[in-house]
Amino acid sequence: LIKFSTFLFFLFVSIIGFSQVTVGTYYSRNAEGGSDVMIASGVLKNKNFSNKKTLNVFQKNPRHNSIVFRSLLDFDISNIPENAIIVNATLYLTPKNVNNSIVHPIYIERIKETWSDNTVKWNNQPKVYQSDKLFFPNSVTNSNSEHQFNIKKHIQKMISFSDVNHGLRLRLKNENMFAPGGFGMIYHSSEAVNAAYHPRLVVTYELPIEVTATAQHCSANLDDGKITVTTTGGSLNYATYNWYKYDMGVVTQIHSGTTSADATLDNLSNGLYLVEVIDDNNVMGYKYILLGKGGITTTVQFNDLNASKVLSKKHNEDALLKYFYTTNQGSRNYKNSRYIDAT
Repeated sequence: LIKFSTFLFFLFVSIIGFSQVTVGTYYSRNAEGGSDVMIASGVLKNKNFSNKKTLNVFQKNPRHNSIVFRSLLDFDISNIPENAIIVNATLYLTPKNVNNSIVHPIYIERIKETWSDNTVKWNNQPKVYQSDKLFFPNSVTNSNSEHQFNIKKHIQKMISFSDVNHGLRLRLKNENMFAPGGFGMIYHSSEAVNAAYHPRLVVTYELPIEVTATAQHCSANLDDGKITVTTTGGSLNYATYNWYKYDMGVVTQIHSGTTSADATLDNLSNGLYLVEVIDDNNVMGYKYILLGKGGITTTVQFNDLNASKVLSKKHNEDALLKYFYTTNQGSRNYKNSRYIDAT
């Protein structure tokens, strides 16, 4: 038995059918709409490092005061649609030097304020979101070869909510260690002479899957209903069809298959059904279908949403069905009423 609220998460996605997987490469170079710059604490806290050929994620220990370096990067990803589903997002940085005198895991954080590489300094650096920072262990950052960071979670948020997309900050996890020669990474920036060393972001995305359904409602006194779904969008390689029937607060899986034949179910009783279609990138589309039965009104009772609500449908009725709710669903808080669109 699967709780109905498990599937409500997907209601926030606008389902638009496009049939492609897109891979885009983005650069932090100013001429291409991006930016990158390092900032430094201590005696360098008021210095701006724009136009430098390096991005430091590093700590130095001169005679009197430690100096901590952080780096900020921004990529112009505005051509990715807001409803895109991010399949992969990898940040590539090329080290100029790596000092392994102390282990140096890092955090990559989303920046929450606007900034300019021409004016930003340690003393006016933008604030970041701390709650979802991504951690990368020393094993990712200790080699002199190109470093690769999986930042898919950050990019999904930055695309879905473009108003909070202000780039990324890289910093050492521990910025209060002592090593005479310093420790951490010095990366090439977008000012590096060799363009192959410039920071780049490679994003693979697809647009949501659209599922439409045709329903043959049950004849009077018979369980001869039939549902066929048609799917567009996503990667076009649909790997799994999962079918469920809703009954008194739970969804029971009634069928699962991996072929095009599994897009149709027949000999069904009246009631509310849910079909999920999952492609080979694990992106899911879904559709609710309410089957009626000749001569009667089919009613579905919802008892698991802290309120007793009813969906009703007469045989062959074509009206849109809406179930509104404002209650919390598990760990997810839906602030606005939403609806179930049942064929």
